[in-house]
Amino acid sequence: ALKLMKLCQKYHVHILSVHDGYFDMDKAFDRLKLNIFISLAELESDNIGEQVKNGLKEKARQGKLITTHAPFGYTYHNGTFTINQDEAPTVKAIFHYYLQGYGYKKIAQYLETDNQNINRKPYQVRAIIMNPNYCGRVINQYGQYDNMFPPIISISSYEQAQILRSEKHRKRTPSANQLKQKIKCPCCGATLTNMTIRRKQYNTLRYYVCPQN
Repeated sequence: ALKLMKLCQKYHVHILSVHDGYFDMDKAFDRLKLNIFISLAELESDNIGEQVKNGLKEKARQGKLITTHAPFGYTYHNGTFTINQDEAPTVKAIFHYYLQGYGYKKIAQYLETDNQNINRKPYQVRAIIMNPNYCGRVINQYGQYDNMFPPIISISSYEQAQILRSEKHRKRTPSANQLKQKIKCPCCGATLTNMTIRRKQYNTLRYYVCPQN
């Protein structure tokens, strides 16, 4: 607010508000009045944001869903998630083969050759493995909640997959990509997956995609 007023004063710009009238930035009283209006607006915005945050937290604490985005394998309808019978077998197959030691790429290749399952790219396979919704669990900034989704796999299978993924991750060499695991999707909050295109002369192009879309 202060920077805006100084900028307006520097270039002799006056502000005309539909609701609050005319502000002459060359006059100290008008600058004070505008500063009060801006501060009150910022306070109201912060209060609304805090109320929304508290409302979502309480909703999550009561075991209610705070999203309408259906992950692959589910369908959202009338406030509840149901298992999508066409997609769920693919989810089960992905966890089954991952626990057998297959990597994301190998699983994706297997799905391409199996007419009974739906094709998934390696980064989508990874997103499914990491998603706790498939065992009925929701983990967000408000805590961990079980029985929020009808489970497609058991909690045991999900937790075993996370242990296996963690062990594989420790064996890898550190990545030069400083943004890995740090960028979130602005729409659903999922961690964006880093994709790499290798070009000639050792040039590498990195871009990010949302695993939920």
